[in-house]
Amino acid sequence: MPEQIQTLSDGAKIVLRQIGNPDGPRLLVSHGTGFAIDGFRRLWEPLRSSCDLVLFDLRCHGGNPPHDPASVSRVRLDADMAEIVAGQALAFGLKPTFGLFHSISALMALRLETTRPGSFAGLVLMEPPAVPPAGHAEHDAFETGRIALATRSAKR
Repeated sequence: MPEQIQTLSDGAKIVLRQIGNPDGPRLLVSHGTGFAIDGFRRLWEPLRSSCDLVLFDLRCHGGNPPHDPASVSRVRLDADMAEIVAGQALAFGLKPTFGLFHSISALMALRLETTRPGSFAGLVLMEPPAVPPAGHAEHDAFETGRIALATRSAKR
């Protein structure tokens, strides 16, 4: 299983793992806050025989080397996604890349694709935590849940 460590522009290191069928379509796969990509094995493992999978954990998660937790912010995570998309192409070869993402990584990919159309050949986004606008009937409930999740994640 080829593995590359990508150093992001702020010095954080992200482990990129390529597994599966290198001749298949490439899927870049990641997870949500407080998890790790190996926890989603039941999702991506069945795709190994037909897809070229590039797996990564978010900064300060999973198998990545430690980095300052204070570096985690919306702006930084969005920059991470753009750098990881570019970095995986350098590490494993340029080819159309589809994204398969859960939660915060889904939101990161969505923001990248809307600001830089064509970053992905296509996206499958599971439960992106897109905040309802202020005044929306679901806004307060969403914010309460988001804060509770952030508090639990910070204790891990």
